[in-house]
Amino acid sequence: MTSKGITLIGMSGVGKSTIGTMVAERLDFAFIDLDAVIKEKEKESHVSILNRVGDRKFLEMEERHALNVPLANAVFSPGGSIVYSARAVEKISDESIVFYLKLPLSQLISRVGHNVGAWDRRGIVGLKEKGLEKLFHEREPLYEEVAHHVIACDNLSDEEVVSRIMSLFTEGS
Repeated sequence: MTSKGITLIGMSGVGKSTIGTMVAERLDFAFIDLDAVIKEKEKESHVSILNRVGDRKFLEMEERHALNVPLANAVFSPGGSIVYSARAVEKISDESIVFYLKLPLSQLISRVGHNVGAWDRRGIVGLKEKGLEKLFHEREPLYEEVAHHVIACDNLSDEEVVSRIMSLFTEGS
């Protein structure tokens, strides 16, 4: 029996990969990190590609790869910029339960660091042009609009976030 998958969205540094791996293990689902898919298919890291081709071309490539990811029985962790693609958003909304892992900007900064270089090494679409704060405020309403569930992760352990996802996912199945 195939089941809808789970998609975790949110800003870089929120813990999508960590939480996604834990949830996938609990459900015996595949864990699919879009950055890893891009690296495997393109033979180059998403950061390198973004720096080489720029935001617009990278978003087109990210969308193409996201549309080819099988979401049934999987936990999917796309980059934070996935919400800029209407086609990818439609796919993840139809084929998975979408969880927005939400953290205040101050906590994201404390996780990744104040140094702009630390953020730049993460390969974040729009960072160079808009800066972190503007990008955060631009994306936050998009994440909330796309998500089936919003999980405020501040003051929660990874285990508590996983438990909330598991509870909400099994209620909806």
